[in-house]
Amino acid sequence: MLMAIIMSLSGFSQDVVTIGLGNDLNTNKFSPIHLWFNYSASQTIYLAEDIEQTGNINSIAYYMAATGVNSTRQIKVYMAITSMSSFPNAQSGLPASDFTLVYEGPWTVISSQWSEIELDEPFPFDGSGNLVIALEETTNDFLGNGYYWRSTNAQKRFIAAYDDDSPQTIGNLTQQPSGGYPDVQLTILPTGDFCAGVRDLTSSNVTSTTATVSWAEREDSPTFYYQIKTANEEWPNEDDYETTDDYSVTFEDL
Repeated sequence: MLMAIIMSLSGFSQDVVTIGLGNDLNTNKFSPIHLWFNYSASQTIYLAEDIEQTGNINSIAYYMAATGVNSTRQIKVYMAITSMSSFPNAQSGLPASDFTLVYEGPWTVISSQWSEIELDEPFPFDGSGNLVIALEETTNDFLGNGYYWRSTNAQKRFIAAYDDDSPQTIGNLTQQPSGGYPDVQLTILPTGDFCAGVRDLTSSNVTSTTATVSWAEREDSPTFYYQIKTANEEWPNEDDYETTDDYSVTFEDL
């Protein structure tokens, strides 16, 4: 019985993909949100060849390169897939109807670190096109000039709109495309045949009705999925599993 438990334990590891070289620190361009205005909106294209994998995007993060920032902003985050690799001109952003809203709420931006946004809804990225991430900020409270994001030079991959008086929307971006984009980190849970096995399995507290199974810790802190069966039973349906974020499971009523 215990062997059946051990063989069914597997860990699903999320990968963190960083896109960008950080080779352009500019106060006015490449801003997912523009902190010199009360309202802003933007779209950024990230190439599939830079992402290099498929899966569900669970969070994103941007790097505030300027000092002295610790501010909570109100934002909306949208995602879409496109065949475009750049924005040819002003008003060439994707229509709002192409996007899926994946997050709405507060976002705390802190200097000299990646400021993460955990999505309300994971976004499935299948690699069939390039990824577009769009943001709207509605805080109505600008911080001032000189607050710049870690960014990368590239050909017209970013388009935006800014204003002090009226909220801006991702479907009406009026600025000319900028020659670059804000660097981003994507946390992706791969899909498909990606289930990684656990290491250094041990058992303890084994009785006729209970057993504890433990395994080695991992730096990527994955969620572990497991199933249980007797030696003579067939494995349950692959979607019928339990989960844990710990490095041990105690089974009872065996």
